Amino acid sequence: MSSILLVLPVPYRRLSGALHIESQAANGLDRWAENFDQVVVACPVIPEPEVGKRSSWQWVHENTLAHKRRIRLVELPWARSMGTFLSSHDKVRRQLRREIPGCDYLQFAIGGLIGDWPSIAALEARRMGRIYSVWTDRVESAVVGITAARRPPLKKQLSLLHGWLLKHYEHHIIRHARLGLFHGAETFAAYAGLPRHAFLTHDVHTKTDDLISRPEFHQKTLEALDSGLPLKIGYAGRATAMKAPLDWLGVLVRLQEMGVEYEAAWLGDGEMLPEMEAFIARHDLSGRIKMPGFVSDRGQVLSFLRSRHVLLCTHVTPESPRIILESLICATPVAGYANDYVADVVAAEDRRLLAPLGDIDRLAAIIAGLARDRPALAAAIGSAGKAGELFNDEAVFRHRADLIKQYL
Repeated sequence: MSSILLVLPVPYRRLSGALHIESQAANGLDRWAENFDQVVVACPVIPEPEVGKRSSWQWVHENTLAHKRRIRLVELPWARSMGTFLSSHDKVRRQLRREIPGCDYLQFAIGGLIGDWPSIAALEARRMGRIYSVWTDRVESAVVGITAARRPPLKKQLSLLHGWLLKHYEHHIIRHARLGLFHGAETFAAYAGLPRHAFLTHDVHTKTDDLISRPEFHQKTLEALDSGLPLKIGYAGRATAMKAPLDWLGVLVRLQEMGVEYEAAWLGDGEMLPEMEAFIARHDLSGRIKMPGFVSDRGQVLSFLRSRHVLLCTHVTPESPRIILESLICATPVAGYANDYVADVVAAEDRRLLAPLGDIDRLAAIIAGLARDRPALAAAIGSAGKAGELFNDEAVFRHRADLIKQYL
């Protein structure tokens, strides 16, 4: 019998007396349960007023977990304010100290400062003489620093201080981990030198059945070769500063100026949607760019990605977004800002589709080249589809579980 304690930042939601779990997190719990006999999962419970800020999340009842009998859900308080964090800190420490001895393996998904219970769990495990693994999918301190640039001067300075404190905190926790599992090459490069053992991993919740079918792939390739059709450009995700949506729109302005025929769409909500809509109106792009908003059905999102010739990605922070892997399994090549994560997962020949960070003109020129050289576009679709065959949830969770069993 093997057991694992997971302490995660993704919250539970309590409705009508029952816990609900974000749908992708729920899928992850079932994948963990396929690799361990017992899974104990500790997460904060989100207050209802906070749920609206995560409108893109879908919640599923705890009883929908396929392996519910072998998964035990542990509730932690929501503590995103300093006051709540301090008042609940000792109680959570005691709660975690009760859970840690009962599990063979410990995995903590760290990623914050105030209210980040996975980090507290790591500190407690060390005090108890237990070895542990950490997992993260982005360099949180760098994300805080980069997004601080959009804030007013005083808030910017506070955010920079927050980022500095967070960097030292996360480095302390990772340095004392026996094992570090880092999603994406960008995150791996930032942290690999800290723990005793470090591995590059991936995180995706797509199934083998989600891979683009052969008939769909064939049809997509034929369509891409038709130079009489406009280039179909897309993205799916929240409109936030870390995704630089105004850069995304700036590339499309350049394409229009270059005479490229295209149609584009951004699926998702987010705080920068009003700015995007104002930009579209100001540049008279409403006939070319659609903003359908958030689409909750995952099948519809994958169908959208399959329909696109190019995923235009303008992320500016060191993170490892799942949309890149989802795009590849849909045989949609990624054209965007270069970072280690994207360069690692795309086909080697498709790294030519990546531009330096912030270089809108270069990125527009790359996409214009695909629009005008349709055989090159068809080849990129083929290599994207080949790369996407490597990514499915069963494989990536098995990889992580095997590393935990080997090194802890």
